[in-house]
Amino acid sequence: MHLLEFRQIVRDAEVANVISPVVRGHRLTEEETEEALLELRIPRAANVAGIIFGQAGSFISEEERHNPTRSRRLAASPLLSAAT
Repeated sequence: MHLLEFRQIVRDAEVANVISPVVRGHRLTEEETEEALLELRIPRAANVAGIIFGQAGSFISEEERHNPTRSRRLAASPLLSAAT
């Protein structure tokens, strides 16, 4: 593995570790998390979101994921409010 790739993976894991309590607290889906990271221009946003959800599993139930009345709005996310 190249050193650059290794550093990118470590950085992705560090970002995922830092934001996972926010993601859990606001019960964001993987898609909402990735969208917020893209709006904040976080490199490799899909990888970061994948790390959060791939290892820890989903932070919300399947029912909540598919029930739009119970899902959290992305606009209420502190991830986005920090960017403004």
